[in-house]
Amino acid sequence: MNHFYLQIIADKKIKRQVSLLQRIHDADYAITLEEISEEFHVSQKTLERDIRELEQAFPERDFFSISKVQGYRINDKLAIDDLLMVVSKQSPLFQIISNVYEEIFLSIDEWADELFLSTSTLYRYLQHLRALLAEFKLTLTTNPVDIQGKEENIRYFYYYFFYNINDMSMEHRPRQEQYDIFEKNYLFFMKEVGYDVYIQHRSILYWIKVISHRIEQGHFVKIDEAFKAEQMKTPRYHYVHQLARETLDPELDNAMPEDEVIYIDLLLLENYLYKERDEIVMQRLYESKSWHEGLREFVELFFSDSKIEKPDESSLSIFMFYLENVLLLSRLTPLFQRNFYEINQFVKLNHPILYEHWLNELVTSDIPEIKSLEYKEDVAVNLAMFTYYVTHQSYQAKKHILFALDGKKAYMNYMQVFVNEFISKHSKVTFISNKRVTNELIHELGVDMLVQNYRDETVITECLQYRTSRLPNMHDWERINSLLLNL
Repeated sequence: MNHFYLQIIADKKIKRQVSLLQRIHDADYAITLEEISEEFHVSQKTLERDIRELEQAFPERDFFSISKVQGYRINDKLAIDDLLMVVSKQSPLFQIISNVYEEIFLSIDEWADELFLSTSTLYRYLQHLRALLAEFKLTLTTNPVDIQGKEENIRYFYYYFFYNINDMSMEHRPRQEQYDIFEKNYLFFMKEVGYDVYIQHRSILYWIKVISHRIEQGHFVKIDEAFKAEQMKTPRYHYVHQLARETLDPELDNAMPEDEVIYIDLLLLENYLYKERDEIVMQRLYESKSWHEGLREFVELFFSDSKIEKPDESSLSIFMFYLENVLLLSRLTPLFQRNFYEINQFVKLNHPILYEHWLNELVTSDIPEIKSLEYKEDVAVNLAMFTYYVTHQSYQAKKHILFALDGKKAYMNYMQVFVNEFISKHSKVTFISNKRVTNELIHELGVDMLVQNYRDETVITECLQYRTSRLPNMHDWERINSLLLNL
């Protein structure tokens, strides 16, 4: 379970039941309630009551196998998502956010009746939601219950919400029409640019979902006129102008405000996956053929100060292109600087020296735009992952594993190297993010095993499949290697 997911659950009992399910699911053995009791700091009787309630969610299915001597196991590991979904949807905040997204506005009394809660209990939940929304620069009104703030921040929050509950709610996942929109426009963009541009397609699907919905409801972004004029001069604006209008509701056609075209233009940069030779892409996407003043010196200073060999020009461009995009997107909202909580914690734990060196460079920088970054820790995490990527990248070939992972920015670069640290050296590893996985693609690439970190019931391939947790853990890597040995 990711951090944001647990924040949305809020209710202590539901959160505990979700954690209990996940703990039994992740155990490689029949785990006892005594072990879980010590770990969770609750009584065994409380856990026994939780399990009885969980079993009642699907009385016709036996989720747990129980041995008084050994402990508990999950019988049907594929069904764990269904059970988690049912449990999680009991969360009042999940229901409130989903309804507000659909513009179903209820008063405090109406919500209390709907959720079978006292008004005082409901107010406690809303205080929790108010604190959560503040992290996204949003406010909560209570008459009726509504989420308010700048449109750019509202969209970012809903994107973040749906993206993070992907494994919990089937009804909020991208639909076929969104896949079709992406495929059509990605091909158009590649043809116009004349150069391979790699983007994170699942992330864009959620953006398409949110943007289309908000525009249909009559909510539009408003971009500063000077900023808008700058962006309309860039080469990529020509490519995106037609693409943006086709990506959203065709009925809007020429009625779509120019601000929305600029917004979608910038979102492509938010979902860009960085590769070597990015200076070529930069020249095709920006008006200028030179980086933001001082960026090169800033990046080179890091490698000099940290005593790490400076990468070649091709790899160096990754850092500068990322920073260029961060500074640009921050003019829409600083929220685009943010990472997921788990990624920040993971990098701080596993690469503390790289992270602290980059954070120090950001804090002490004389470049005004870098100095004013609001989420310097998040940016430092991405830069640390890029550093790991350019200094450790390697490629091995034999058994062919296709990784179709869902992630953002530096995380995808990082995972390319991280995977090779854990996967057998006798394997060929391929990453794909810019298209949907199909049987045709599996045959075309000659894939032996498909690994994904998201759920997509519509993709049924003929090769071996394994789905990891959102942020693959040690159990996932061990399981993948074990499956490879049996290929």
